[in-house]
Amino acid sequence: MVTEPSVEALAKSVVQAAEGYGFPAFVRTGLLSAKHNWKWTPCLTRADDVMRTLYGLTEMQEMAWLPPVENIVVREMLPTFPLFHAFEDMPITLERRYFIDGGKVVDRQPYWPISAIEGHVEDIEDHEVVADWKDRLIEASRESSEEVALLTGYAERLAAVMPGAWSVDFLFTERGWFFIDAAWAETSYVVTDADRRALGMPLRPAILPPV
Repeated sequence: MVTEPSVEALAKSVVQAAEGYGFPAFVRTGLLSAKHNWKWTPCLTRADDVMRTLYGLTEMQEMAWLPPVENIVVREMLPTFPLFHAFEDMPITLERRYFIDGGKVVDRQPYWPISAIEGHVEDIEDHEVVADWKDRLIEASRESSEEVALLTGYAERLAAVMPGAWSVDFLFTERGWFFIDAAWAETSYVVTDADRRALGMPLRPAILPPV
């Protein structure tokens, strides 16, 4: 059980780390970021909101039936190029998910399918609703050969030190691509064939093992 004094000490540590990076800072647990509640959990914009962020993350982890929170991670809010905003003003940006297994890349996909965004573009307050968000998402889902070569190289370097099957996520920023997250492949979301068709992507090769 986490006692109130220890929560206060944790909150102080989180604020100190965030001040080191500068607000807004990105705060998450070791297992999730609850980014679909962007303004209330991972996006810490000022020190006074730290308790709300910590309790929000704890609540979301419990609701997801995950183990109790053991780690809180604070990192720089990486500067990105938002395509549009959804989910409590969360910036939807250029992200990719690669699947690795046995030291190799076995699949790749855009992070955001249309079906995950549908109905949530209007859930914003501080930004204008973008009418052509689907077109923007489709355009952003197109991969160049240079991008694929670069991220495949990054993913294979990770695969060399990560035994087993994983998903690894990359975020495009003003400073280039960053590796931002990883999870067991069996627990990771895989874009459906319907989502792939909607994005104008080729279907997932049938020869690949299930993830």
